[in-house]
Amino acid sequence: MKQKRIMILGGNFVQAEATKAAKRLGYYVISTDLHEDNPGHKIADEYCKVDIMDKEAVLKEAQRLEIDGIVPFCSDVLAPIAAYVQEKMGLPGNPYDVVYTMTHKDLFRKFMREKGFLAPEAHKVVTMDEAVAVIENNSGDRAYMMKPTDNAGSRGVFKVCTAEDIRKHWEETVGYSRSQSVLIEDFIESVGRQQDGDIFVVDGEIVSWEMCDQYKQQDSPFVIAAEVYPSTQEQHLQDKARATVQEILRELGYRQGPCNVEYLVDAQERIWILEIGPRNGGPLIPFIIEKAAGINITELTVRAAMGEEVTVPERQHLCYAMSMVHPHDGRMDDVELLTSDKPFEP
Repeated sequence: MKQKRIMILGGNFVQAEATKAAKRLGYYVISTDLHEDNPGHKIADEYCKVDIMDKEAVLKEAQRLEIDGIVPFCSDVLAPIAAYVQEKMGLPGNPYDVVYTMTHKDLFRKFMREKGFLAPEAHKVVTMDEAVAVIENNSGDRAYMMKPTDNAGSRGVFKVCTAEDIRKHWEETVGYSRSQSVLIEDFIESVGRQQDGDIFVVDGEIVSWEMCDQYKQQDSPFVIAAEVYPSTQEQHLQDKARATVQEILRELGYRQGPCNVEYLVDAQERIWILEIGPRNGGPLIPFIIEKAAGINITELTVRAAMGEEVTVPERQHLCYAMSMVHPHDGRMDDVELLTSDKPFEP
């Protein structure tokens, strides 16, 4: 029997984990990007040098290599590329327009509001003057979030209250946007920890829901400093959030695979869904879930991309935390771990 072939988009140290999972599952693995020395290429069966941000180039190579599945592991920007190839080649996956909407904040906010879901009022702008006008044209003492329309990971995200705030951060925010566009949206005050985690969808239904508490940096309040699993949020709020996300996914038409979900709860216990990314969580979330819950979402992702049946194992209940180091300049030489009986509060 011919060995099935899977293409992993990207070969960095995170994406290499998907390559390892695919190898364990017995697939012929093709690792792709332009960086020949990436670790994922060294463990794959084959390396394909291609610009993974060019969907037509990736499609051409995927057709030439006769792949049976494709995975954009832990990458928001690569999810539409994979969906495009899946759609064109008839491979397992989700519709390209659905994935594209989910990975562009302006389109996702527009979808949410048009379908009657709770979402902050948002304005897409392409110039600093347009961004300033949003604030100046809205009366009252309001705060806003300014963020790139098509990037994830809290890069270029700032809370802005005045025109001066926008001018101060504009270049950094727009610099993280591939389309050179920015979203200005109402700031929502969170009560309790913002939630972040991975879910898994089979035949349009959520079959796994694993959330963490987010901890933010003190000097950069919208950059994640740590994730603590499992979530300490009250169960009725998690249930409410899960039901909301399920309804959104049905309305979107998202059929299968992983999603990274971020949401917060306000003082009225309203659920604000901030993002539903059609991919695994970026800051190593699949790995903390594997250790704590015993659910290998990486392998589930690979199986689903290859059209295999996905079965979620019985969940275990362990506590894990991970911390992210964000050096502002230069190179990190060392990490010192301190022990303390005090509660964790970065």
